[in-house]
Amino acid sequence: MHERGDNYPTVTQARAYSDVVRRTGNQAMLRQAFVDRPGHCRYTGAEFVAAVRTLENRVTTGRGTDVDAHRLNTLAARLAAENPDLGTAEFIPYTPGRFLRPHVPRR
Repeated sequence: MHERGDNYPTVTQARAYSDVVRRTGNQAMLRQAFVDRPGHCRYTGAEFVAAVRTLENRVTTGRGTDVDAHRLNTLAARLAAENPDLGTAEFIPYTPGRFLRPHVPRR
């Protein structure tokens, strides 16, 4: 989970990481979600719990569910309806641009 406006690590670094995972053939093991906000680790409770529940579902079922903004926002809204203190969610569909320099050697 990353904020689109995070400067540490930047979203382009998250893209570089996913590029490496894909090159090694392990893309089925990686899911990334993006929140439309600046800052570092400023997730709402609803965003955090929705992400953890999604991961929990993957671990318990053994199936990798798609992590998309609509699904995460829907789950977060359902959680917030039960507990308004969790706040709202701002997941967005987003693909970061390429990292400007490679950070690991290509194989």
